[in-house]
Amino acid sequence: MREEQVRSMVAKVIAAAQPSPFRFYHLCWWRDGVQCLHAHHTTAPHPIFFSMLGQVLNTGLSSSQWQVVRGRILYFCQVTHLPLDGLSARPERGPTRATS
Repeated sequence: MREEQVRSMVAKVIAAAQPSPFRFYHLCWWRDGVQCLHAHHTTAPHPIFFSMLGQVLNTGLSSSQWQVVRGRILYFCQVTHLPLDGLSARPERGPTRATS
């Protein structure tokens, strides 16, 4: 069940990101939720689960990539004591690039 929960959540955040094939993105913990954001959305340190080219997101992750993403997200839940359903993505709220 947990693997299907992670896949469903990640699929939703990837779809919401509408990735450009030629930009780099990462799955990360940002603003209290798992997000799929452009790799340079901020200079602030934050947990990153997986980085990839938008083309990879558009064609779909391989089974080994899914294993890495799943493992990192579940480990994050374990370390932070967050329930898996507490990781649902929050909408991105405008530019977040740090200036300092």
